[in-house]
Amino acid sequence: MLLTRYDKTFICILLILALLIFIGGLTALGSNKRGNEVVILVNGREAERYSLNLKNPKMIRVKGMLGESLIEIANGKARMLFSPCPNHNCMARGWIDKPGDIIVCVPNRVVVKVVGNGAENKIDVFNG
Repeated sequence: MLLTRYDKTFICILLILALLIFIGGLTALGSNKRGNEVVILVNGREAERYSLNLKNPKMIRVKGMLGESLIEIANGKARMLFSPCPNHNCMARGWIDKPGDIIVCVPNRVVVKVVGNGAENKIDVFNG
């Protein structure tokens, strides 16, 4: 089967488009801007705000609906170290450090959010 000139042109255009999409994806993945603050919301209201650029690790205790959650900030990242919720999905989320990254513990009504570098958008949670 022979390819016509139009078939070859079409294939070249598809390859160029695929290459551009691939490069765009790599660029998006490569944007590893870190946030500079972590905001802790309890029951939809801001309870605490800390810099991610701490010299020493910090443990923060916040009282949620079920009990006390423990949040750790270290090395420019934050994580939920302990929560009294039944499934511990919030703890499984692991470390967060990019603007817009969040950890949500729905049963305990605690949200940990990284902000900074233009990610100051508000979260609309627990309006009830």
